[in-house]
Amino acid sequence: MRKQLYNYQQQYISRLPKSCIMAADLGTGKTIMSLCHWERQNTGHKLLIVAPASKIRTGDWEQECKDYFGLAMPEVTFISYESLRLMDKETRRPRHWKFTGARNGGVVYDVIADECHALKNPQSKQSKAVYEIVQSGGIFIGLSGTPMPNGWIDFAGYSKLFGFVKGITEFKNKYCRIQDYKGFPEIIGYNRVPELEEQLKRVAFKLSREQADELPSRKMIGVNIHLTPKDAKLYTELKITRIDPRTKEILETAPRLLSVMRQSTVNGRLDNLLSVVNDTSDNIVIFYNYISERKAILKALEKSGKQILRYDGEVHNILPRANAELKNTVLVAHYKSASTGLNLQWANVTIYFSPTYSYQEFEQSIGRTHRNGQTKKCLYYLFNVKSTVDKNIWDCLRDKRDFNEKLWKDEDENN
Repeated sequence: MRKQLYNYQQQYISRLPKSCIMAADLGTGKTIMSLCHWERQNTGHKLLIVAPASKIRTGDWEQECKDYFGLAMPEVTFISYESLRLMDKETRRPRHWKFTGARNGGVVYDVIADECHALKNPQSKQSKAVYEIVQSGGIFIGLSGTPMPNGWIDFAGYSKLFGFVKGITEFKNKYCRIQDYKGFPEIIGYNRVPELEEQLKRVAFKLSREQADELPSRKMIGVNIHLTPKDAKLYTELKITRIDPRTKEILETAPRLLSVMRQSTVNGRLDNLLSVVNDTSDNIVIFYNYISERKAILKALEKSGKQILRYDGEVHNILPRANAELKNTVLVAHYKSASTGLNLQWANVTIYFSPTYSYQEFEQSIGRTHRNGQTKKCLYYLFNVKSTVDKNIWDCLRDKRDFNEKLWKDEDENN
């Protein structure tokens, strides 16, 4: 049976023009709304879905299409922003070239661009690629909870896509106040802001989680992660040999082996972490287990533009008041230090970077944000690396019990 939309989703997409930016909050269902909106346009074009590599690799978009369209599944092509940037080794042309043949009588593609804030710079390779594809005659549907994280300068890429300007030079000449700073041009403000606001209203449509009255006050979202072949090979090698090939350490005990195996999956988790963090201005709590995870998380967040706080065995930053009105703040928290006792109602998104062994810690951690005084709907992202011990741990937590090494030995990791 075809997947159905909530009433608030139906009302939202009824307001949208053909080409648009769906500036909907995390958890409101941007994916299914974009597919429904595209289907209703009935353009007759093929559909090209562009998304970060992590989302293409997991197959989540493909599964969403199957769930929504059912037996009436149209021809859909899935491609990552990273692939759009690459050059073909033989022709030296961008790989996206095959999607831009309409000018010569070829195929026209409509584009759904997930996390479309990746297109905010009109000079980037992926932005130029998507622009060329859309210029062939298709419609553009951008998805992002935070389409303009850095203000009006981020509208330049969209302005070109929607035909308001021809490129970044025209955008800066018309709208930016620029002064020289040590020999380099620096934007110090903007001109004709009402004109920019009117353009934004024509193409971008906001949907907050609070407007989604049919959603529950607390929502768990499983995030399936697929390791790269290189990381999957390392994980398997550790499991079989019980020797860490990077340090030559012999992993003699089950706890030590599991610890090293779990930490070998950190890189696969980071892309998905950034996908969530960059798609919202909501305040976030990230729970982790190992010091290596914390270091990787903090490094990955350096260029996020968020305010970063820590709460762990080494650093206890002063935390905001429970009723503090702030945005774009991320707390990187260790389970042992932060899963009990803290009032974190100022945040409403929680990311479980890796699952804890303790059901009590997991249950207590949920209550840090979803508690009396919380005025927003809470989201919880459960990161699950496919074909690893993550499945065994999450199964235990789902059954309200702790995980231990014996359970891992007795169960299969296939998921």
